[in-house]
Amino acid sequence: MPHHFAEIAFTPMVKKVQEDLGSRASYARMEHLPHAVNCRLTDAEAGFIAARNSLYMATVSETGWPYIQHRGGPTGFVRVLDAGTIGFADYRGNRQYVSVGNLMTDDRVSLFFMDYPNKTRLKLFGRVKIVGSDDEVVLSRLEMPDYRARIERGFVITVAGFDWNCPQHITERFTPDEVRAAALLRNRRHLRGARGGLGFSERTIAALLGHAARGVTQRYIHIDEALRFAADMVAGEIAAILDQIERTGRPSRSEHEVGLVRADRGP
Repeated sequence: MPHHFAEIAFTPMVKKVQEDLGSRASYARMEHLPHAVNCRLTDAEAGFIAARNSLYMATVSETGWPYIQHRGGPTGFVRVLDAGTIGFADYRGNRQYVSVGNLMTDDRVSLFFMDYPNKTRLKLFGRVKIVGSDDEVVLSRLEMPDYRARIERGFVITVAGFDWNCPQHITERFTPDEVRAAALLRNRRHLRGARGGLGFSERTIAALLGHAARGVTQRYIHIDEALRFAADMVAGEIAAILDQIERTGRPSRSEHEVGLVRADRGP
């Protein structure tokens, strides 16, 4: 039984090149499996696709030229409809309609889903059905409720085969949100480890690391308004310390921070 991705990708000429360059034997094993594989999405593929906020989609024109387009949106904009079908809403863009035009004469696509931080790539072959704006039932399954953009059509893709790639030569890249999350985690760990040096109590550290400055004491229902106000002021000072850590990688021991330490310890 076939490995569905290999069955599509390994054409006779590709197999000849593999043979000439010495890799054919290892890939030939993919063609003699006890059952068909890589044609139905498992939880691993479904979860990976749902966690992406972009993809690359290749189509081919009627003149034979390939065209690759980047598609992006909120995380999860590509919907896994079932084990054999994915889809996404097509929002109004620059109105060139190159991909849409290509799909009118050839419904085949090749998709790349990239996870740059973890150097992981999922490749997928499929056939596209274009769904018009009048098909509200299907489009309702593809739209992102909180994404303010006009839907022109939907792409529903029947999975023909997929494969995971090795991480070699994938450059690590990070979104601003991923960088901010990593910096916050680092700073939280840094402050927890440095609490003895800074002199803050466990109570103050827990409050200041667990809440935004304005609502830092919302979970502490037995604190009176005066203490609530004081805690919110300290939260603002902690924000300055976090900024210092982000700039230099370590907290400074300014007189202002020493005053915080003393205030936290009490007279």
